[in-house]
Amino acid sequence: MCGGKKDKMKQIKAFKCEYCKKVLLSRNGMSRHEKQCYYNPISHSCITCLHLSDEYFYKGRILTDEEYFTREEIFDDEKMINKDNEYLFDCENKVYCTIKKVVLEKLKTQCNLYEIKKN
Repeated sequence: MCGGKKDKMKQIKAFKCEYCKKVLLSRNGMSRHEKQCYYNPISHSCITCLHLSDEYFYKGRILTDEEYFTREEIFDDEKMINKDNEYLFDCENKVYCTIKKVVLEKLKTQCNLYEIKKN
């Protein structure tokens, strides 16, 4: 009870996406959604693609493996910061397509270069 009155709730029938867990009231709407859902491998979306990567960028270039691991060590032990590596704190983490070699501002579907990510 809330404020002395009985809470009124109505049970509804809804449909949940098998891939992203989105909920819709319409069966047809959910059917359309699932066909284009970013998490459905059939949509050939970036999210389920082998070529999707999170990369750290500094002034437009991807950090080298050495820079990346140095950055991780610095975050674990801040005493390691010096003038030679302080730029690593100014890096941006971006979503990157490794086959097209581009930063993805928006996720895409139906890519002709799609390869399914193996779990």
